[in-house]
Amino acid sequence: MKLLKLLILIVAIAINIAGCKNAEVNEPVAAVVGKVVKVVDGDTLHVYSNKGTYKIRLSGIDAPERGQAYGKRAKEHLEFLVASKQVIAIVESKDRYGRYVASVKVQSKDVCAEMLSAGYAWHYKQYDNNKYYDELQREAKKAKRGLWIDKKPQAPWEYRKEQRAGQ
Repeated sequence: MKLLKLLILIVAIAINIAGCKNAEVNEPVAAVVGKVVKVVDGDTLHVYSNKGTYKIRLSGIDAPERGQAYGKRAKEHLEFLVASKQVIAIVESKDRYGRYVASVKVQSKDVCAEMLSAGYAWHYKQYDNNKYYDELQREAKKAKRGLWIDKKPQAPWEYRKEQRAGQ
């Protein structure tokens, strides 16, 4: 299984190096290899490669929003993990905001798993069925890490819904 994942990663990188489409032109890519130049919030970052700058939305997680409790801490933790570092983002899709939804690795570590384990994101089960992510969230919650210190933290999708209703 690990060999297959490694092979897929190598092929994705080769496709990217061989001429994936430019992010500025808004065309599909398979992978983005580059340096993180900006962390927007706890689940969004910008990666600069020789093809341009890509807006990446981390796949499988949802972090607190900027105005929400733990939003600033989630962003800071993501910055700690990836800021100014070389990453590999395996693109899965594009969201309605034009961001590339991708799993991101830094020094072979799964960034989404790191965010979940630290307690700074929810497993976004509506869009992802990764059992490992479920387990990481349960462990963080049980250990009261990050946002799980609160007895009943508000999920980002609930917060966004409230914000929209209040407008």
